[in-house]
Amino acid sequence: MDWIAVLVIVMTALAVHAMAAPARAPFLGIPETYLTFDIEGNPGDWVLMSSSESAAHYVSGDVSLGLKLERAGKQIVLHVQLKAPVDRKVAVKSYAARIVLPREELAAVMVPNQHKIARLLDYWGEHHKWPDNVSLYRNLVTEGFKQAAPTNAEAPFILLTDNRGLNKVAVGWLAAERGTTLEGSPEGDNYVLTLERREDVPFDGQNFKDALIFDTSERAWMDVEEEYARAFDRYNRRSHDPVPKWATEPVYCTWYCYGDKIDQEGVLKIAEKCKELGFGTILIDAGWDCHPNGGYIDFENGILGDYIARPDRFPDMPGLVKRIHEMGLRVMLWCAPFWEGKKSQAYQEKTSSWHMRDAEGNELHELCPRHPEVRKHFFERAAWIAKTYDIDGMWIDAADAVRGICYANHPHVDEAMGPAFVECLRAFRDGLRSVKSDAITEARVMHANLNTKVALDVVQPSDAPQSYEVLRLAGIHLRPWAYNLLVKNDPMIWGKNADATTVGKFLATMVCNGVPALSVDFLTAPQEHCELTKAWLQFYREHKDTLLNGKFSLFGADFGSPDMSIVGRDEAVVYLKNSSTEKVSLGKTVKRVILLNCTSADQVKLDIAPLSGKMKAVAYKPNWTQAGEP
Repeated sequence: MDWIAVLVIVMTALAVHAMAAPARAPFLGIPETYLTFDIEGNPGDWVLMSSSESAAHYVSGDVSLGLKLERAGKQIVLHVQLKAPVDRKVAVKSYAARIVLPREELAAVMVPNQHKIARLLDYWGEHHKWPDNVSLYRNLVTEGFKQAAPTNAEAPFILLTDNRGLNKVAVGWLAAERGTTLEGSPEGDNYVLTLERREDVPFDGQNFKDALIFDTSERAWMDVEEEYARAFDRYNRRSHDPVPKWATEPVYCTWYCYGDKIDQEGVLKIAEKCKELGFGTILIDAGWDCHPNGGYIDFENGILGDYIARPDRFPDMPGLVKRIHEMGLRVMLWCAPFWEGKKSQAYQEKTSSWHMRDAEGNELHELCPRHPEVRKHFFERAAWIAKTYDIDGMWIDAADAVRGICYANHPHVDEAMGPAFVECLRAFRDGLRSVKSDAITEARVMHANLNTKVALDVVQPSDAPQSYEVLRLAGIHLRPWAYNLLVKNDPMIWGKNADATTVGKFLATMVCNGVPALSVDFLTAPQEHCELTKAWLQFYREHKDTLLNGKFSLFGADFGSPDMSIVGRDEAVVYLKNSSTEKVSLGKTVKRVILLNCTSADQVKLDIAPLSGKMKAVAYKPNWTQAGEP
């Protein structure tokens, strides 16, 4: 049975501390669902007083809980209201939904998985290679999971699929900017989900609301998650201005090939080479405003936070930006706005008391989002950067390092950490746009997510530059919630000894994963690599509308590492990962099908449907020169 349930929670005036026994939603057509509220005071268990097909009434002491069911097509909205005497105020320390699901037909937990993929960087750090057989899903339902989902890390959403990768059950909270813990565990014949919400400040007020949305329709899981994201945005009354068109330009990043050892002369040289190859944007990454060799993460002796280009390496940053603009390229700068070094002028003269502290009183690297002056400071700094350097955007890093609780003895705004964090990101974005109206902000997961995207234009996976497959899978997870943003690769890099086939697979994955981004040292790279890159960037420009705006779908023999198709107005791009995949359905007839063979086989056999009439097949080499008969 297909249905969507939305549970709306409204809590009004209550001041009574303890966790009452769960209240079970007594209605047909929704999963077995239990609600718990940790409310200040001492309410007893919920006692069901009356119920019908569309309403139920509970009491606990002098607190009443009303449920009202509203059906609208496939949607079921369960309105929930807590009431107490008018002279009291509600203070909810936490609340949770527990959903009990039969394990039959369930196969895997598909979402959340962004954090698990992102932390493969730890594996790289230990083994100096990326793991084999990385999966799109998090775990099978024979296993449990637990994932923290604070505002700067994950969405409050869980999705389970069958063994074909089709959605079976999806559930998520709708209110934005509230810390959530997501759990799943096999219990006998059931799989039990728990979504608990808690912030550093108790939820209170006359109208405390949230909503829980279910979807059990059997269809592509990406479509289900996108509909959840759209419902999330509607519920929170969020909209997003169109992303500036220039943000679709291919990006060259200085980080992976040069690290923080960059200077003005070197950036100018690589910019000239990038113009020749077909890039449109230069991202000057970490190192431009701090000491090299890790100065960007140095709290005790660092100077990060002043946003002043280092005069020994960038004697004329405005002049450099102007030169790059004259080439027809855009310029972005790296920043980590919440990080600030103790040797910075800002720290010494203004912000030293604004930093977060942990429970033991230790001062932290991060500025506190709840300090009343921080968002104003972000706005002013961003505006100053845009005006001083005439840059076109900022790449925001390290914001997922901000902790959920600040113990510093400085003033805090009334907002909890979640909404305060998002408002700081908004302030930074607004500061840039106060000077340059088409400036963009970009970030990576984890701090780029459904909660924070209101302050962003472009989002990308976390660091995995040497593995096109890890980046491919991570990029798939971005698309559903970033439906109204641009998605981009983490800048890819390959070895200088890589053959044309390997480089071609990197580049084919890159163009199918959003806005292209690379960080190869093209000044010393083999000429063949430069030619391949130029050919694929030209391919991206010729097929940009399809690649960025076409219908993106998954298919194939392995739902843990699926094949991909992107269907545009009159053409389709098919990315084949599995040589055992036998068929792809495009959903419509097109005039041209571009098949990218990224399998390990030289030959593949694939039934492509629907096709209309006779079509001519042409084979190409990785550099897009014809290879003769296919």
